[in-house]
Amino acid sequence: MNETDAFDVMESFEIGLMGVTGIVAVAWAPFAGRFTDRLNPWVVSFAALIGQLCTGAIAMGAAGLNLAPVIIVCICE
Repeated sequence: MNETDAFDVMESFEIGLMGVTGIVAVAWAPFAGRFTDRLNPWVVSFAALIGQLCTGAIAMGAAGLNLAPVIIVCICE
């Protein structure tokens, strides 16, 4: 199985959902940046560490089961 076979089994809805996920992430970035600028640096660093650990656990534990965990990980990271 080569790298292009993964897209052969995905439906157009799933591929479109990945695109919508990217659009949401780009639209959310300015608001997240303004919010983090108002906080102390150590709070932001600690929250980012906890967030990375949680999304990593979701990605490792459930990514092979369904498409929803992949979408959640993409939005959270």
